[in-house]
Amino acid sequence: MAERSKRKEEKQSLRIWMQVRMKDIAGLVLFAVMLASFVLLVDWLRDPLTLPMRTVKVEGEFMYLDREQLQAVISPLVEGGFFTVDVGSVQKAANDLPWVYRASVHRIWPDSLRIVVEEQQPAARWGEHELLNEHGEIFRPESRGGVQGLAMLHGPEGRERYVIDRYLDMSDALATVGLGIAALVQDERRAWHLQLTNQVQLELGRTDPDRRLQRFVRVYPAVLSSGVAGLEYVDLRYSNGFAIRRLQDPEDDGDKRKG
Repeated sequence: MAERSKRKEEKQSLRIWMQVRMKDIAGLVLFAVMLASFVLLVDWLRDPLTLPMRTVKVEGEFMYLDREQLQAVISPLVEGGFFTVDVGSVQKAANDLPWVYRASVHRIWPDSLRIVVEEQQPAARWGEHELLNEHGEIFRPESRGGVQGLAMLHGPEGRERYVIDRYLDMSDALATVGLGIAALVQDERRAWHLQLTNQVQLELGRTDPDRRLQRFVRVYPAVLSSGVAGLEYVDLRYSNGFAIRRLQDPEDDGDKRKG
């Protein structure tokens, strides 16, 4: 009886072991099938003929950016399928164009690419060949055609943002008396030189340029506006006043007035 019971237990244990092994084998087979299916799916998705890209939508309001140039740059990069187009390369190619401030690229299921472009907004000229955007960042387009009436700014390397901030503040101050800025330069000594749109030159010096300009704005309507046609130069570097020079007397240092 004991031997028969033992054999029965052994058979039952073998049956359980076989069931466990069959489950393991079934699991391995299922995993292999799933892996093979995944590999086939990846190969199918990587095929350029799978879901070919049919439409490229470019969105944005452009005044200076050449749409044909943008199209020529991105067209070679959007050939292929929905999953094979390198969105990063398309975005970089668009962002590398000088008149593009920022571009973002998105896939639109099942066959479209959406490119949203924000154009550079020129705020001023920087030196002879470059432009500054409203964020104080330099960009250099191949042509500045169509960009008219911008003030010329310049300053030491790395001071672009500071110079344009001063330009915007000074423009606001001068606008209150109907004047504008044609050029604003900070030299290597950090001294400020300003030319008005009426060709009058202002010397603001190194310290407190905004305070000195406010002094000019304060006295301009009463003291200077009547003779502005003959005014050439105003030196505001005096602590409590300014000196002026008129066109008809270029050798004279001008009148000195208390401010």
